[in-house]
Amino acid sequence: MRRTVKMMICLVVLISCGCGRNTNEEPANTAASDVSASEVQTEPAPVNTVSPAIEEESETVYVDGPYGRLSMDIPSGWSCEAVPVDSGVFNDRTYGLILKPDHAGAENIRIVCMDFFGVCGTGLASTQMTLAGRNVNVGTYDSHPYWDYIVFNQEQPNVAAMQNGNGNWTEAQQNEAMNILDTLRFDQDITTGGIGRHIPEAENAEIAVIMELSNVTSTGLKVHLRRYDPGNGKDLECGEGYSLQAASGNTWEDVPVISEAYVSGEEVYPIPADGETAFEINWEGLYGTLSPGTYRITKVITENPPKHLSVCSRVYPLTGEFIIAGQ
Repeated sequence: MRRTVKMMICLVVLISCGCGRNTNEEPANTAASDVSASEVQTEPAPVNTVSPAIEEESETVYVDGPYGRLSMDIPSGWSCEAVPVDSGVFNDRTYGLILKPDHAGAENIRIVCMDFFGVCGTGLASTQMTLAGRNVNVGTYDSHPYWDYIVFNQEQPNVAAMQNGNGNWTEAQQNEAMNILDTLRFDQDITTGGIGRHIPEAENAEIAVIMELSNVTSTGLKVHLRRYDPGNGKDLECGEGYSLQAASGNTWEDVPVISEAYVSGEEVYPIPADGETAFEINWEGLYGTLSPGTYRITKVITENPPKHLSVCSRVYPLTGEFIIAGQ
């Protein structure tokens, strides 16, 4: 009887050991490939893969705009803010996402969609790597221990991620941020709203004025006329008149007027030497509702001569470009 009991105990022990985990066994490596900032500066980094945490415990955050939808999978411990066009967070010609760890300060990564992304300055190191299924360009200034920007979509419109004061992030946070960026998607089939675009014709260096557009819709927009040289003492103003053109292939055609009886107002907007003037334009009564496409608006800036001079005023046309996306 004692032998039988001992044999039963041995079987129980053997069965228990067979069902347990061998603590001497090496754990499987399921983490995503970590890419540190120093690796980004020196050589092309390996393809990032999404970690199981992002696959299993994440939510998708997206923002829609005229160029397409930006979206990412955000794991627990991180937050992501959608920033639409004309939100005041980015400038008037961009939209995107702001990524940062929970309980972080003002430091973040901004993923921005814009008509053009340019860099300048000295001390820039650039390299290529694969991220989010794309061949991206990674830039680092002044040998920082972290990258400064990543350009995902290098054809217009551009999509770029930019570090914003992240010098205090840990290496683990930087690596996890790269894993999150590896989930970035840019769907250009989902478009909505309108946005202004910068073109050279929107600026005149002689009078130091630039025209920018915001709040673009199919029936109107907001014009900003900004002077960027306070030392330019010219007396400048702008009336309410304007004209619209629509892109047609490689040419521009005047948008047809739907009502010859429409009369624009006679209000004049002075352009202060140390700031800007802004005003809304509604063209529904003159041009109707515009279809999706690319358009240009032309305004005329008038330079008034000093009152003691008997000379004529000079005029300077400025042209801004904007897009109305399919709804």
